[in-house]
Order: sequence, then C-alpha cells, then structure tokens
Amino acid sequence: MALLLAIAALWLTLVAVRFRSSPPVLLGGLLLVAAAALELVARGHIQAETLGLVGPKSWFSLFGLSIGWTVLMLLLTPMAIVSPPNLSQSHPHSGPFECFRNRS
Repeated sequence: MALLLAIAALWLTLVAVRFRSSPPVLLGGLLLVAAAALELVARGHIQAETLGLVGPKSWFSLFGLSIGWTVLMLLLTPMAIVSPPNLSQSHPHSGPFECFRNRS
C-alpha cells in the first residue's frame, strides 16, 4: 500500500512540475496507479471495498441518481453552448474543443 501511495505521489509531482500537457505521461500514470491498485487487491493486501469496488446497496438509488444526473447534464447543455466565447478562447488548452465553438 505504501508503494502505491509513493508511486501516485511521484506521478502527481512529475505531472505538476514537468509534464502538465503530456498525454502519454498522464495516461501512463493513471494506468500504472490503477494496475498497482488492482494488483494489491488480487494479492489480498487490501480489500476491494477499500477502493470502492462494491455493488450498490440499493439499485433503486443507483438508477435514480444516474437518471437525475443525466437530466441535469441535459438541462445544463444549452447554457454551456451559449456561454460567452471570450471565456473559451482565453483557455490555453481549448484545441480539442474547437469543434464545439460557434463559428459565426
């Protein structure tokens, strides 16, 4: 468990200091931490419940929350589309979202 925390701390430090916009480092770190966590579960060092890998206690609440969240996102989508364009143009990493910008 301590090794997993050390790997995660090292990865977060590297991302914050050096590799802020490097997709291979970001994705690689996420995969490495996830693989290490699953390996600890497989060997029995930690319980799956510790990582939140359990079924829901109530399926009704799970479906209710997921439907409610989906409705909320659908209701907020028009607000995001008509947001002021100067906010999205000033963002330094808006390249992947160019296709959503109004071209008028």
